[in-house]
Amino acid sequence: MTFKPLLTLGLLVGCTPPETCSTDTADTGIQIGKISAECRCEDASFEFGSGDSSFQPISDGEDLTMIHGPQGGWHLWGSVRAANTRDVVKIRFTAVDVETQTTVVDVTNQVALAMESDCVGVYTGMYGFLDVDSLASGEADTPPELLCDHQLELSMTLTDSAGRHLVETRTVRAAPDEADIDLCSS
Repeated sequence: MTFKPLLTLGLLVGCTPPETCSTDTADTGIQIGKISAECRCEDASFEFGSGDSSFQPISDGEDLTMIHGPQGGWHLWGSVRAANTRDVVKIRFTAVDVETQTTVVDVTNQVALAMESDCVGVYTGMYGFLDVDSLASGEADTPPELLCDHQLELSMTLTDSAGRHLVETRTVRAAPDEADIDLCSS
C-alpha cells in the first residue's frame, strides 16, 4: 500500500512523455540503431573523409592515395563523421574516373558508428576497392597505370533506418602509393 503514493508521486514529478519534433522522420519499419532524444530533432549531416583508423576530412582538389594493399589489390580509404543520425547507418561509397566516366569503386556497407558524443559518430577504414578491369588496355591493367593523376568524383551516400538520406561528393586527384610511383604513366 505504501508503494502507490510513491509511484504516483514519481509519475507526477519525474516522468514526462518524450517530446516529438517537427523534423522527426516517419517510421520506415524496423528501426536499426539508436539515436538520443536531443539529437533526433536536429538536422542530420555528415562529413566525407578518408583514413584507415582516424577520420581525415577530404576537400575538393586534394590528392587521394590509391593504396596498394598487401594482397596485391588497390583501394581508397573512405570515412564519415555523421551528426544527428542513428548510430547504425548504410554507406554507399563510389568513385568515378572523370576522364572516362567509368565507375571504379562501388561498395555499400551497413555499419555501426563509433560515437564521439551523443550526437556525433564516425566510421573509418571503409575499403573502396578499385576495379579497373573495363579500363585495361594491353599491358596497362593496374590502378596506378590507368588512374594516376586522374580526377575521381567521389560520392558517399549515408542512410539511416529512420529515412535520413544524405549525399556528399568530392573531386580528388588519384595519387599513386609510394610503392607504385614508377607505374604512374603521367
